[in-house]
Amino acid sequence: MREIILPMPDGEYLSVIEKKVKKWKDEGLGYISVTCQLAKEVSSEDPGFVFTSGQLREIFNLAK
Repeated sequence: MREIILPMPDGEYLSVIEKKVKKWKDEGLGYISVTCQLAKEVSSEDPGFVFTSGQLREIFNLAK
């Protein structure tokens, strides 16, 4: 039997990641470093959920 992968629920993830991005920027990380941290963050999420392309766009826009 195959496992069904669900999209990450909207809004639930963004505020948590936004706080992490703010912390990284306060620590002095630049755009590239924050982007790398975000890539690590989204790849380590619960494997039962995936991000949609729109959600990934919102997440990576936080690095700007």
